[in-house]
Amino acid sequence: MQRFRVRFLKVISDATGHEHKMCQREFCVEAENDCAAVDTAKSLYAEAENREEWSLRADEIEVERD
Repeated sequence: MQRFRVRFLKVISDATGHEHKMCQREFCVEAENDCAAVDTAKSLYAEAENREEWSLRADEIEVERD
């Protein structure tokens, strides 16, 4: 198993119209690959936020090997 850091990001515009990515949640998970890590993190996100759909709070998911 490998360790992955999975971040749920929201894109927010500032007063000048520039976009910035803000981390909504971050999880460190063990999985066979990055796809499995994302699936695990989505389940953890749903549990933590009490929502099934992560995309209601975040715009994208970023994955990196830890």
